[in-house]
Amino acid sequence: MAVFSVMGGTAPGKGGSVAAERLSQLLPATSRRALQGALRSGVPAASVAFYARWWQLETWLRTLCYLELRAAYGRQWITQLAGSAQRRAVQDAVNAYMASPDADSPLAYLDVADLFSLIDDDTRWPMFEGALLPRRRWQGAVDGLRQLRHRSAHCRRPHGDDLARLEQVLRDLEPGARRTLSSYYDRQWVGADLNDPVVDAWIARQHQQADLIEHARKRYDTDFTLAYSVRPWAQQTVGAAVSGQLGLLWHARWNLRDRFLRPVDLWGDYLDAPDIRELVVHVLQDSPVAVSVTFAAVDDPVDVSDAIGTCFLSILDVSKPRAAVTERDWDRWRDGSGELDTRVQVQTPLAKSYGYELTSVFDA
Repeated sequence: MAVFSVMGGTAPGKGGSVAAERLSQLLPATSRRALQGALRSGVPAASVAFYARWWQLETWLRTLCYLELRAAYGRQWITQLAGSAQRRAVQDAVNAYMASPDADSPLAYLDVADLFSLIDDDTRWPMFEGALLPRRRWQGAVDGLRQLRHRSAHCRRPHGDDLARLEQVLRDLEPGARRTLSSYYDRQWVGADLNDPVVDAWIARQHQQADLIEHARKRYDTDFTLAYSVRPWAQQTVGAAVSGQLGLLWHARWNLRDRFLRPVDLWGDYLDAPDIRELVVHVLQDSPVAVSVTFAAVDDPVDVSDAIGTCFLSILDVSKPRAAVTERDWDRWRDGSGELDTRVQVQTPLAKSYGYELTSVFDA
């Protein structure tokens, strides 16, 4: 499951020079050389453009499936995938020395036909329809998409309308994609009056590690907050405990006013352990001074509470005082994050903060 990103367009009235400059900034030198060399050697520009748009579509669908399946099934979400995906992941582990950053994501090994089948399953479709199209229209779109993708996958030159057809699908999906992401940002902050075991543990401070809250505030100038969000398809019981409700997600957030945190340090040295990995839905960072960790409310609340404690200790331990941070550190705080597990989202649409207004997902 690859990370998707919002790509801005050319500034109005600035002409092609701004577009060329922006493209130069987006593409590392090695990628620019490869693309230029391939195009000069005869690779059709339309094929490159089509593949880029298809990447957006397919990675968005995998992101969508991951998010909704985690919210519905928690740590058992993998049981909803075709067995072939897990077998391919195991086989690919033989090549661990040259593994993709997506190697730990079973969804990355799901064939596109199985991906479409997973979405269109009668039981699971209600989780996805709000992000896609009415079912018959979606099925019709998929039928056309299969043909376009087959042509691209087998390196046949595209029809002159292939790119336009694919971009039209992306435009059709844009409103649903924005709604899906907006619901992820729409977090409800909880207080100690909510009768819930995770709230009792960390807001009422009954957890054995809850003294970290005051310790972090006084010694590290770091605040902790707890919130939850509701997936669009979920039937929330208002006023009831969040824990155990399908389609709800916990958001534990740390604001580091006097600290500095690199995602590669947090995940690589601390959170990349089996007991934490299987509970964490996302680690979200939009800056080096704040981080959120998302958990599924259907998972065991004791396990979730303990995982929050592990995250808390890890964040305090691995973050640095701002006084010890150089200008180079600030410039390079994201370095290496693109090679981390895809649950770690750094400056992506998913990583945006509460109240963020998303303008475009696909820029199509």
